[in-house]
Amino acid sequence: MIPRISATDAARQFSELLNRVKYQGQSFEITRGNESVARIVPTHLYGTTQVAELNALFAALPHLEPEDAREFATDLSAIRASGRA
Repeated sequence: MIPRISATDAARQFSELLNRVKYQGQSFEITRGNESVARIVPTHLYGTTQVAELNALFAALPHLEPEDAREFATDLSAIRASGRA
């Protein structure tokens, strides 16, 4: 579980938090009130992808069967028509 820290405490200890993220690989969840609003995580946890690599990544994804694709399109149309995201 990621340790939680209030936004106020994070602001007061920001330099220390960044050092713990960078040098110890720790992550933190920032809260405001009792609600999570952000995370500070080491950048090495998330690889980077070049735009040129996206086509190959998308091509490697599994494809929907025709019936599943139609149902998915129908569901998306219904969501759009409802005005709710």
